[in-house]
Amino acid sequence: GVEYRCPLLDARLVQQYLSTPGIEKVGPGGIGRYLHRRAIKGVVPQRVAWKPAKDMGYEHYLRKARIRWVAQTAKDARALDADLHPLLDELIDRSKLRETIKLAESGLTTPEFAFSCRIGVGGLKWLDRWLRMA
Repeated sequence: GVEYRCPLLDARLVQQYLSTPGIEKVGPGGIGRYLHRRAIKGVVPQRVAWKPAKDMGYEHYLRKARIRWVAQTAKDARALDADLHPLLDELIDRSKLRETIKLAESGLTTPEFAFSCRIGVGGLKWLDRWLRMA
């Protein structure tokens, strides 16, 4: 499918968006993507443009991807737990890392958990790798 975030690779578009006042980005009642919704007025049907959620119907695909991400995260976290760079060992809470491993291996794949795993363990993995290269 079409990935709608790809236009964000255009630096001019990012500059334009960042220079747009915040009041233009969030509409009345805190409605998100206000600028985008107004930009497609007359192009996309109102019921689509003002739909509260942006579910594009690919939840089934995302569920399978989350299962893979969480499994890979558990594997990465186990490897980190076994051989973490000494500088990181002083900074992180090993019990939290082990709790993440336990939850991941238990089959927990909620979107929130999968995201926090990828960000937390992923960041730790890259920082560990970077420290080993130094």
